[in-house]
Amino acid sequence: MGKLSKRILVICSIIILPIVIYSTFEGEPVEKSLAVDDESKESKDESGALIHDILLIYSHPSDTNSYISEINNDKEVNTIKLDATGIFDVNSKENGNLLLSSDMVNNKVEVEPNKLDVVRKDKTEYPLNLYISQPNLKVQGFNKDTQSNIVKITTDKDTWEYDFPPLVRNISFNDSFVFIFSDVIEEEKSVLYKIDRETGKEELINLKHNFASDMEIISNKVVITTEGNLTVYDIDNGEVSYIALDDVKNFDQIHQRNERVYISYMKNGKSGVMALEKDLKIISSKEFEFAHNISKFKHNNLYLNTTSDYGKNNTLRIVNLDNFKITDSFKLPVKDHKLQNLYVK
Repeated sequence: MGKLSKRILVICSIIILPIVIYSTFEGEPVEKSLAVDDESKESKDESGALIHDILLIYSHPSDTNSYISEINNDKEVNTIKLDATGIFDVNSKENGNLLLSSDMVNNKVEVEPNKLDVVRKDKTEYPLNLYISQPNLKVQGFNKDTQSNIVKITTDKDTWEYDFPPLVRNISFNDSFVFIFSDVIEEEKSVLYKIDRETGKEELINLKHNFASDMEIISNKVVITTEGNLTVYDIDNGEVSYIALDDVKNFDQIHQRNERVYISYMKNGKSGVMALEKDLKIISSKEFEFAHNISKFKHNNLYLNTTSDYGKNNTLRIVNLDNFKITDSFKLPVKDHKLQNLYVK
């Protein structure tokens, strides 16, 4: 399949078809400061074993009912039904609540994560496909149509609005800049927008590779999991480089912990995870005998979901990042709709 055909297929799936989750949903809730996880926050039972507290999102782009289920390990402890169509994304808000949204439907729902109480529900002018909420930074990206993505950036000093060509897919930031990755469908290219947080000035950086799944700032470099290679933009000197790792073509989520970088990936139809030094040289890697459709990092774990029966039957496997061993595996609840996303509390 040619590049143009692949890009047309991607944008059509966003506009028309039920969405297939393959890590496009910005990985972890978009808290991109890359602070090392505080493992002391992980809950444990009386024996000292970890309790995995996870929220599951089930929805369909044409059904008004969406569901959020909370599980503690393999036990379903709470489920609420939302009167909101096509909820797919979940992001953290500055106030500790979660914002649920969709890049297909003009819905957003704010939920208190502990009791699963709906705080408020709103309609947006356009579907919300990017979101960050920080003390001094708020970013909202709106999927206006097949020609335009509107991005609004608000700092403690000013607000700027940009009209970018689609598909705006990923966002990251540091104290000085906001970085936005976009597949420019009609021009068959990908770009990185570098926006100054003081002035709002925009700089365009052309890239070779597309279909980014995640993006992080590591050692003052923007690392993007593009198709085929990692794409690395050096913030200090403005250079772009491309790194091939272990013949992997489908990189997924990025995670930083204890001076190491972890990347989930797919290779030959199998799931995998690798550990790297901060200079992005591989330390170790591991492949598993299954393929995932959702991956999430949290603390010292990688959560990999596999699915069957058109997304109705899901198995969650939990990988320890110290030894890459699967420490737990359990079936997830079955609902009327597909599992679209998950959030690890």
